[in-house]
Amino acid sequence: MSDISPQILGAIIGATISLIAAVNVLIFTNRGHNKRQTSQHAHEQSKEDRKYRQAKLEECYLSFSRWQNYFAGIYVGMIGYVKGDLTEEKAYELAGRKTQSGSKEQAEMIIELYFPNLKEKYRATQTARGKIVKYFPPNSKNLGDLKSFYAAQEAFEVAAQQFKDAIRIELENL
Repeated sequence: MSDISPQILGAIIGATISLIAAVNVLIFTNRGHNKRQTSQHAHEQSKEDRKYRQAKLEECYLSFSRWQNYFAGIYVGMIGYVKGDLTEEKAYELAGRKTQSGSKEQAEMIIELYFPNLKEKYRATQTARGKIVKYFPPNSKNLGDLKSFYAAQEAFEVAAQQFKDAIRIELENL
């Protein structure tokens, strides 16, 4: 080691210190980039998840609305039966003309898979629906009770609106 000139020894020591400093800078820079990339990925994933859940809520809302309109068409058509103006066969014939494309099942699936906190409000709509259906044929014991039939229709519409409001609130909270 005594054969090495002081200039070369100084250059070797300087190069070693520079190498150590460069490796440290590289390590810390790499860590910083990793943290930033991880954070950016998490943020983008969160945005995509929000968009997906928003689309599912909108799909649920539209599916439920289609089913609600379909069901409203049926129960409005049953007014003549409840009044006693239509026979059971004629009421079924009128109700049979309506067609539906699985909107209720689609809304139920979305609620079950993605938004279980909406189940209670949805169940309330189904309970209200059951109070209307009891007037449908062949339940002739409720014939003539238009006041109760209309009240059941109004209760269904209120429950349906509360469910739609719950979807809207869920959407706002995304």
